[in-house]
Amino acid sequence: MTHPLAQTDVIAPNFKRRLSGVTATVMRLVPLQARSISIVATGPVVPEDVPQVPLLSLLTMSRRGPSGWRVWHARRNVEMLGGLALRYVLGKRLKLMFTSASQRRQTGLTRWLIRRMDAV
Repeated sequence: MTHPLAQTDVIAPNFKRRLSGVTATVMRLVPLQARSISIVATGPVVPEDVPQVPLLSLLTMSRRGPSGWRVWHARRNVEMLGGLALRYVLGKRLKLMFTSASQRRQTGLTRWLIRRMDAV
């Protein structure tokens, strides 16, 4: 179900096409969280029953969200990069958040990206 981006406070990107544990978590939690907050998923493959916005609409979304800053909740390196690009290249007002369930030491790139997040 497509959701109007103008009413969205939280964006949960899922840039991976294949089903993984992270993907399954995002797709199961977003509909539950949408009951209490204005959250949507975005990515190349999002099930119809999940509140979502098309990837391309991120390029044209307003700089500010309905409550001021929007939250970009990334779970992968490529999603952190997407949030950084939206913020610093396109000037979107995003608070960047990263969640990791990794039990191994992160690479130098991952640690560099994490340092640029507003919350971990």
